[in-house]
Amino acid sequence: MQTLSDIVIEKIKDIIFSGKYSPNTHLNIDEIAGLCQCSKTPVREALKKLTADGLVSYEPKIGFRVKYF
Repeated sequence: MQTLSDIVIEKIKDIIFSGKYSPNTHLNIDEIAGLCQCSKTPVREALKKLTADGLVSYEPKIGFRVKYF
């Protein structure tokens, strides 16, 4: 069974691979939560998983960004 975080991961991947978010684009948690019609918590969880997968990077005090791939 897919969790909400898994659904958000797929949505973020679709957005990145479609070219809407280009490399080095800052990922706004509020914006993504609005697109996915969910709270910020599953978005944060999804971004952490995508960071571990190497698609997104995280920098303290800056936030999440799309990595170059």
